[in-house]
Amino acid sequence: MDDQIARILDALKATGKADNTIVVFSSDHGLAIGSHGLFGKQNLYDHSMRAPLLISGPELQAAKWSKALCYLLDIFPTLGDLAGISAPDGSEGRSLAPVLQGKASADPRDCLLTAYTGVQRAIRADRCRRHS
Repeated sequence: MDDQIARILDALKATGKADNTIVVFSSDHGLAIGSHGLFGKQNLYDHSMRAPLLISGPELQAAKWSKALCYLLDIFPTLGDLAGISAPDGSEGRSLAPVLQGKASADPRDCLLTAYTGVQRAIRADRCRRHS
């Protein structure tokens, strides 16, 4: 995967488009693969709910890691915001642009709500985070 991402980044540099392109990498969250004695995605443990999200581009802080809470649906308004385009009415996503640009005084979300079928619910909030 690293080689293929490098090919994309190299192509952007070779065509002179690297300085005006926003690159987003995300993925599905992983499987439990034995964690907590489970296999699959039938749980709300952190290892089965978190998804990677990397965003790089002009006017964004480089090599910055954030604890900001977000849903993948926040990518849509974030990219619009970074491109100077407003999200359409009814969009439930929240822009991460202020966080990415180092201008945010607070996270765009104070909690995340997750669910698995009709039997499990979880709330992730700052007061519940592990501090390291």
